[in-house]
Amino acid sequence: MALKVKTIFIAWAKTSRRSESLSKFLKANLYLIHYKFREKKYFLIKYVYLSLKTLMILIKQAPDVIFAQNPPLFCPLVCLIYAKIFKKKLIVDAHTSDWETVFDRLWYWNHFIMNKADMVIVTNQYLINKLAYNDVNFFVLQDRIPDLPNYKKLKLKRNKFNIGVVNTFSDDEPIDQILITAKNLPYVNFYVTGNTAHAKKHFLKDKPENAFFTGFLPENKYIGLLRAVDAVIVLTTRNYTVLSGAYEAVSFGKPIIISDWPVLRKYFNMGTVYTNNNWKSIKRAVELAIKNRRKLNREIKILRNEHLEEWEKKIEILKNQMRYSL
Repeated sequence: MALKVKTIFIAWAKTSRRSESLSKFLKANLYLIHYKFREKKYFLIKYVYLSLKTLMILIKQAPDVIFAQNPPLFCPLVCLIYAKIFKKKLIVDAHTSDWETVFDRLWYWNHFIMNKADMVIVTNQYLINKLAYNDVNFFVLQDRIPDLPNYKKLKLKRNKFNIGVVNTFSDDEPIDQILITAKNLPYVNFYVTGNTAHAKKHFLKDKPENAFFTGFLPENKYIGLLRAVDAVIVLTTRNYTVLSGAYEAVSFGKPIIISDWPVLRKYFNMGTVYTNNNWKSIKRAVELAIKNRRKLNREIKILRNEHLEEWEKKIEILKNQMRYSL
């Protein structure tokens, strides 16, 4: 049942699968706002531009309920100002990106926004325990397993075990350890995604022969890669982070190798091999994935169905809470 109020979802991002899923099932109009200046020194200008763009949308649409993605902090802050002036409802969807630094450095303003919002959605219970805000109305809702189109599989070398490495060359991704792993597993091919313009030069120069940098892939090629590989690696050095690449792998029934964090063990409890973020541990995880590939393939499909069922129950609970409390 759709909410009987005008609802919009605002995210300062070029793409956001989570925002797309939430807005779709809540019957909310989604606005993805972004503008990337070439130089970081202009970030203040960017935020002013995005803030004004957000205000224009809010004034034109005049919604009853506003969903705002956080981070970046300024998106829900602008929406909060509007909501308080015009007596509207604000729900903050708090992503797990870089919580260790964002919420420590900007603790006061994040607490202020979450305290003033009507509800704050987080991806897992661990974040609520970490934040320990007794005066905030939290709701736990993990990412939904995405519905992805079945684009044509990419042609890969079939004489080896092929692994897709979901990567953006972010500081929290131990790509250096994955490359060492590849060097020590010559019978496995590693296809590493991500814009190589953001890669350290020695990654490209010293890579082993069985590691292939795909560069930035358009969606059809990216999905084609996920469909073609035998397993997917998604690693992070940040705790409390739920990895979207892992959800995408589950969508296509691909076994996953992920960093051994409690929140990831909770959500990916089948069809998964856990690893520490060093090459020896990653190597053992890949070897286990190859050895147990049939079992993992069966389990990951069960996990996908269970997650979809659980998420749909949770979204109905969220709708009911909104009806009665907003």
